[in-house]
Amino acid sequence: MAFKISTECRNAQVDGIFSVLDDGELELRSGTQPASINDAATGTLLSTLTLQNPAGVTATNGVGAATLPVNTVAMVTGIIGWGRLKTSVGTTIMDGTVSLSGGGGDIITSVISVSVDDVVQLISLTFTAPAL
Repeated sequence: MAFKISTECRNAQVDGIFSVLDDGELELRSGTQPASINDAATGTLLSTLTLQNPAGVTATNGVGAATLPVNTVAMVTGIIGWGRLKTSVGTTIMDGTVSLSGGGGDIITSVISVSVDDVVQLISLTFTAPAL
């Protein structure tokens, strides 16, 4: 039988993840994310968003959302396929898919297809700690 996790514990998990992302980065990359978080980043780095401090709002019911960073611009032309979240010292924390609103991605941005100097805005980045 699996453990059951309280809402308080789930909130602490999400808050802990966001706390290590304070002043970190969200790299937006082309292509498909690697199979493992431990694999080297794939695709072309199209844009980098600097995360806020605090990086997220206090979790509720095991769900947390990023404090939305300022807009950034695309550095090169391409199609955003995935994102990599890193700490302020560059440690990789998690990867996720990127889409427009309604597209089912883990990370929602204002644009997917970018050209140099296009504005890229983070619309939403949320994650949920499993209740098991």
